[in-house]
Amino acid sequence: MIKTSKDSIKTNPRSTESNGQKERLTASHQAQTKLRKHRHPNTSVVREPIKAHYEMVVFSHFPWVQGYERQQPIMKYMSAFYNILFVEAPVQRGVNSPSGKLRAINDRLTVLQPQVNDITETGAVLADLMDNKTIDKAWFFGTEYTPVLDSISVNTVVYDCMQDLQKSDGISSEMLEFEEKLLEKADLVFTSGKSLYEAKKHVHTNVYCFPSSVDKIHFAQSLSGMEMPDDISRIRFPVVGYSGVIDDHIDLELINQTAQLLPHVSFVLIGPIKNISTQDLPQQKNIHYLGSKSYEELPVYMRYFSAAMMPFAVSDPAHHLCATKALEFMAAARPIITTPLNEVINHYSKSVHVVDSPERFADTIIKVLEDPFDIPHGQIPYADILAANSWKRSVDGMNELLKLVQNGH
Repeated sequence: MIKTSKDSIKTNPRSTESNGQKERLTASHQAQTKLRKHRHPNTSVVREPIKAHYEMVVFSHFPWVQGYERQQPIMKYMSAFYNILFVEAPVQRGVNSPSGKLRAINDRLTVLQPQVNDITETGAVLADLMDNKTIDKAWFFGTEYTPVLDSISVNTVVYDCMQDLQKSDGISSEMLEFEEKLLEKADLVFTSGKSLYEAKKHVHTNVYCFPSSVDKIHFAQSLSGMEMPDDISRIRFPVVGYSGVIDDHIDLELINQTAQLLPHVSFVLIGPIKNISTQDLPQQKNIHYLGSKSYEELPVYMRYFSAAMMPFAVSDPAHHLCATKALEFMAAARPIITTPLNEVINHYSKSVHVVDSPERFADTIIKVLEDPFDIPHGQIPYADILAANSWKRSVDGMNELLKLVQNGH
C-alpha cells in the first residue's frame, strides 16, 4: 500500500505504457470491433451485444451525456490504457425490455445503461456482458452503485470522490453508509479538490488529489471567428454570462439584485435547470435563460460573454466543483467574476475578480467592462494556469498510481 503524506497533497506521477499493455489494448480493440459490427446503423446502441473482455468497469449514477465534466474526460483518456465499460445511471426495466443498452464512445470505451428494477441487479447484467468473471479494476464516481460490490468479483477498487457527503444537505443515512463501505473496499481514493482531500486523508491511507481540469483546445475555439447564435444575438450587450447547471448551488438572489443595479447589462445563464422550480428564477428583464446547449456549442456562446460570472452560493460545500468552471472560462479568455469560493481563491485569486455582495458585483462589472484584466492583487496569466492543468496529465498520474497499487506497492 502507498503511504500518504499527512501534511501535503501528493504529487501526481506520470505514466508509461508497457508492452503488455499494448498487447491487451490490441485484444481490447478486436473485442470492440466485434461489438461495432452488431451496432444498429442509425444509432450507437448495440442491438445484439456479445460478451467482451473489459479491463475496467466504471460505475456512475450520472448519465454519460449529462454535461462534460469529470467522468467523461477522465475515462476518454483512460481508455487509451484499458478497455472500459462505463455503467451509467440505471433506468426502470419495462416488460420484455432488455437488461441494458450499450453504445460505443470510442474503440475502447462503451457505455452501458442498465435496465433493472433494483440497482443490485446490475451485477447480473454485467455477468451477461463480460467474458471475464473478475473485474480487474472497478472505478466508482460516487457511491450509489456501492451495493453492486456484493455481487461482483473485483481485484482493485477506486473511489473517485467528487462530493463531501458529510457536509451536503439532503444526503440520506443510507448514502453515508454506502460511502463508508466504499471507503473500506477501496484500494485507492482520488478527490476532485483540495478540500475533499483534507476531509478524506484521515479516513483512508491511499488518498490523492487530482483536481478537475479542462479541455483547453476545445474552449479556446471561442477565440476564433464563429457566427453569433440567434438567441444571444437578440440580447442587448454587454453580456455577463454563466454556463453550467442552474440549481440550488447558484446564488440567484445575488444575480437578481445585481441585475437591478445594472439594468443596461444583460445577464445570460446557459444550462439545464435542476432541483429548483422555474418560479424560483429571477425574472428581471435583463436576465435571460437560454436553456441547455451541447458541449460543442459552449465555446461559441462564451465568445460573446463580455465577462463570465461564477455566482455560486458561498455556503455551498461543493466549492471544488467550481474550479473546473473557472478553467473553462480561462481557456475561452473571458474575464471572470466569482463569489469567494475557497477552491477558486486558493488557486486563482490573482487571476479572477472576487465579489461578495450585489454592490461589489455591480462595481466590478463596470470596471471589467472598462479594463477586463485589471486584477486588484496583480495577475497570473491564464496561460500559466492552463499549462499546469491538463486532463491527460491527471489521467497519466492516476494510471501510474493504479499500476503501483496493483503491483502491491
